Amino acid sequence: MSDEIKVEFPQALIDGVGDIKKMVLTKIDEIQCLVVGAGTSIKQHSHDAGQWEVWLIPERRHVYVCMPGKRHELHNESSDLPMTVMAIKGRSEVSYQDFQDFFVNLGYSVMSGSIWS
Repeated sequence: MSDEIKVEFPQALIDGVGDIKKMVLTKIDEIQCLVVGAGTSIKQHSHDAGQWEVWLIPERRHVYVCMPGKRHELHNESSDLPMTVMAIKGRSEVSYQDFQDFFVNLGYSVMSGSIWS
C-alpha cells in the first residue's frame, strides 16, 4: 500500500488494545449516484491523463477501476431492472493496487475495465 492512501489515525482518539488502520482517497473531483435504466448504456469513453474513475455497484459488492488515460463503458443488459452505480472521480496519484487494497478492505471485489451486466 502506498503512502498516498495510508494515513495514521490519531493515537489520542484510540481507546482499547487494538490498532485502527486508516486509508484515505484524496483529491476527489466528485461522487455521483447513477441509476442506469434497463437496456441502457454509457458509451465507451476515456478520462484525461490525470483523472481516474471508480464505478462501485453496492448490491454486487463489485468495483470497476478505470485508471487515467484508459477507456471504459457500462452496459445494463437487463430487460427490466435498473442498475445503481456510485461513480467516484479523482486526481490523486493512486495505483490500481492502492484501489484494490482500499476496496477489498470494505468487502468489494475489484476489477479493471468495463461493466457488462
